Amino acid sequence: MIPVRRNIDTDELIMWLDPSSPLSYKLGEYSISIAGRGKNQFAGTIDFTNTGPSVTARVWNDTAAGINKATVAIEPSVTDPDGNTATTAFIETADTGTKFLNCRIEVVPPSGAGDSVIDKITYSLYVKQGPGSDRNIRISHTNAGAAATIVFDFSTNTITSAINVDDSGFENAGGGWYRIWYTDSVETTSTLNNVQARTYIYLVGPGGSLSYTGNGTSGVYIYGPQWEQGVLSNYVKRPAAGSFQYFQNNKFVRISTDTTAPNPKASTTTFEGTNFSFNGILRGFYGGADMRTPFRPNPDTTSLEDHSGFAWVKLDRSSTPDQGLGWSPNLKVFSVIGSIAGRSNNGVFGIEENGTSLVYKMRCIKSVGGITSPVLQSSSFSDLNEEWHLISFSFDFSTRTVDFYLDGVAVGSQTITDPIAYINGGTASATVGYFSVAGQPYPSGQFKGLMNIIGFYNKKLSVTEQKALYDATKYRFV
Repeated sequence: MIPVRRNIDTDELIMWLDPSSPLSYKLGEYSISIAGRGKNQFAGTIDFTNTGPSVTARVWNDTAAGINKATVAIEPSVTDPDGNTATTAFIETADTGTKFLNCRIEVVPPSGAGDSVIDKITYSLYVKQGPGSDRNIRISHTNAGAAATIVFDFSTNTITSAINVDDSGFENAGGGWYRIWYTDSVETTSTLNNVQARTYIYLVGPGGSLSYTGNGTSGVYIYGPQWEQGVLSNYVKRPAAGSFQYFQNNKFVRISTDTTAPNPKASTTTFEGTNFSFNGILRGFYGGADMRTPFRPNPDTTSLEDHSGFAWVKLDRSSTPDQGLGWSPNLKVFSVIGSIAGRSNNGVFGIEENGTSLVYKMRCIKSVGGITSPVLQSSSFSDLNEEWHLISFSFDFSTRTVDFYLDGVAVGSQTITDPIAYINGGTASATVGYFSVAGQPYPSGQFKGLMNIIGFYNKKLSVTEQKALYDATKYRFV
């Protein structure tokens, strides 16, 4: 399942936020990118491996936090539920204690008492009896309201315990495999805008014990972990968090400690449908910090090359965005996407404050050494204020050129004067509707108005592709 609209090029599509889609937007609390296949928000699901540069330690099988007194390894001799050789053997060590895999992932609690905006999730896993006849399996999560847990017993092939879940069940997947699952509503009273649910896969030992002395050989075969919004759907494998494609199904949220009012909020009218409504004052969304924060390819801060960004916007110029730090020329910009490549105060794409040109601010390392921070600008056009338009850009690394587009039509290009060795990225996450400046407690580039689809490609879109993107998304804006 690819939930983006028809006729959309999904090759190297890294981000697609769509407030019109119930798969993507939950009122003012979060928006899930639906650029990838399916709804699975976990990463590293093929072999339970997420480690890599710029990936936090809160992931499957990381020795700091993700695995305890157990090992995981692909067992090709055991056919997986899809008929392939990607079964993982989850085997206990001979140590005493609990044996588990752990992965943390962001969830959003209700924003107020009795709030109807509930983050409802479904957690599922394929399981098969492994070496040793008396090991069972438990999946659970904590730190997001009351701990939710189910236990599957291989002696009876049933769920023998289901605690603090809205619903649970299992499916016989054939070949000795069962898909176990539960659905739970995040009801935590945390004052934070988002919290990290700690998801677990436990081996259950003799007598139903979680803590026991292992024998070094017993375990369970596991496959296909999935964490998704809403009810159970077909499993879809996801790459490790070290991959830029991690952001395809990432949840974009509000900064957890931000005590200001939600921004954006939902704006729904009969004619315009549901859109992101930004107030021009506060921060918007950012890409979260559950497993991976830098909005760039790995393995290093210099890996982003050709790329493109776009958004449908209806600008409201009744406010003035705060400027960035040290820009030359020092333009004020209504920011659509910020921190592209992962550096604050940079990677900013948006609309100049007069509404008559597009801007892309970058930071690069010159071929001869030293830094260049170009503020690249399109040709001038009529004021965009209070009208729907698709704004977009493409950057060609080899020619150092940014091409700007308005409604699928080129509106000028600009080339970085100095030859560059690479784009100088960082470890920050992408932002939507604002950008941050290091050391400043307040946002810059605050967008005011409506946005609909917001997206990003890890490639340059050609003139033809830009026009095709406009034609495929313009259906209710023109």
